[in-house]
Formats: sequence, C-alpha cells, structure tokens
Amino acid sequence: MWGPFIMIVPVIQKGKRLAEVYLPHGLWYIYYTGGRLESCGEWVTMEAPLDRIILLIRGGSIIPTQPPGMTTAQSRRNNFHLIVTMNEHRSGAGELFWDDGETKDTQLIKEYILVNFTVQQNKLTVSGKQMKPLLSPTLMSAYFDSVDIMGLPYRPRLVAISGTAGVLSSRQFTWDSRGKVAKLREIVLPLTETVEINWRWTD
Repeated sequence: MWGPFIMIVPVIQKGKRLAEVYLPHGLWYIYYTGGRLESCGEWVTMEAPLDRIILLIRGGSIIPTQPPGMTTAQSRRNNFHLIVTMNEHRSGAGELFWDDGETKDTQLIKEYILVNFTVQQNKLTVSGKQMKPLLSPTLMSAYFDSVDIMGLPYRPRLVAISGTAGVLSSRQFTWDSRGKVAKLREIVLPLTETVEINWRWTD
C-alpha cells in the first residue's frame, strides 16, 4: 500500500503475466480503466501486462494528480486532475495540501492552500481555502481542469457545475461504458473556492 488509498502490485518474477493480489474488504478500482472489484477480503488473480504496473484505488477515496514538470517550479504551474471513487455507500473524501514545494515551514507561516473533497450520492464538492490573503502567484495559477468519477451505476443524463459553468456540453462530459467512468474535461475548478458538481439520471 502507498498510503491508505493506493495499492501498488509489483511483479518480481521474470516472464510472469499474472499476479496474485490480496484485496482487503471493500470496493477497489483499477487505476487505468476504472474497472470495479468487490472484495470480502480475499486473494484474486490479475493480469500483469508488460507495459504497466498494477495500480488499485480503494473505493471512497478522492485523489488529486498532476502531470510532472522538469523542475518543482514548472510542475507547480501544471493543472490538476481529480480521481473520484465511490465506496459501497456511494460516498468518498480526500484532501490536498498545496504549497510551492520549496519554501520552508509553510504550515507555520500559512503559505499554503488546503482543499477538501467530498462526494455523496450525486454531488461532488471541492472546497479550497488559502491560509493567508496574499500567496505566491505560482500557488494560485493551477486549477482542476479534469475529473474522473468511478463507481456510478450508469451514465448520468446531465452533469452541471455550480456558478457560471452550468451544464456541461457533450465535449466536456463523456461516458466510458467499459469502466463506467464519467469523464469531465475542459473545466475550471479553482483551488481557493467552493464548487459543486452535480449529476442526475433524469431531466
């Protein structure tokens, strides 16, 4: 396990294409596809292709990711992607502590942003707070420009973002029927505001 939410399954035997994985009780999702695995605490056999390592996400976790840069300063300017996974109660939570990656004692001097994520039934809330009025422009430049929501039972009829964004277009919202993943693209979720994303299955 890497923290409480991500399971990394290495294959250490040459030529092996299958891996025996112990899955603790609950829902798990395949990182690359959103495929769902339900476990009562058991061993399962998974394919282990040559081109990627097995990565699993525990249901109920919300994980921010970011493309890397050549330097810390460059990476801090890249926008975020958010992975949302539902647990058996169709809920989840996560958080992001965001500083410039270089300044010392950022917690003591309040030079950071704290973002909390919650999902419940058909609503995702992203709530960020900057800990002092003036922060480095580098900290303020990035935002969430894409979201993957895993664990929905079927395709929502519509997805909407609170504020001026409104209902997402067919270009912004697509549905991966294989993994049952709602993919939101070309959106703007600031790090220092509270934004809600709602979806529903009826008009």
